[in-house]
Amino acid sequence: MRYKNIGSVRAVVLSLLSLLIGVPILVCGGDDLLEFWPHRAEIHHLLQTADPQDRLPPELVRHLIDASHRDGDIDWIVARDLLVRFVPASSLNGLSWHARGALWTLFVRFHLSRDEIYGLYCALAFNGHGYGTNALATRIYSKPLSQLSRLESATVIIMLRSPSLYVNHTFEPQRLDAQAWRLLGMMKRE
Repeated sequence: MRYKNIGSVRAVVLSLLSLLIGVPILVCGGDDLLEFWPHRAEIHHLLQTADPQDRLPPELVRHLIDASHRDGDIDWIVARDLLVRFVPASSLNGLSWHARGALWTLFVRFHLSRDEIYGLYCALAFNGHGYGTNALATRIYSKPLSQLSRLESATVIIMLRSPSLYVNHTFEPQRLDAQAWRLLGMMKRE
């Protein structure tokens, strides 16, 4: 008699565990199919039409991006940029914004390669007058991203953090240089 109760308790526990695990997986999978997956062609089009320097940024730029975002939020930044581009602003408010951002970050990590994530990061980055990391490099230094020095590359990546502040020169140039040198130092420690 005692063993029969253990079997039914075990069945109830297994049922509850499968519900606790299964429901979130189903919800996440449904959101993936309904919200992210339909935009895959548009995402690939963004990459295909991006500036080649942004689509495949130089290795130095990738390391600087990683050093600039030590907490790994590059996936979140790409997810946010894609969300803003593809989801109506009226449906992105409060808790919905955060929940969708978290889900889209998972979708970005799951569906896109690291090359695609870096490419989207560089192509969709606001640079003060438009979009694209290479456009910023060309505007500031009159040369493409791949031909920048280490300090120039670090400066471009720092400027992406707050482009309006830097582009409009409301920020002291010596502080910008100091931040670029600090970023280079952070990159060496990785």
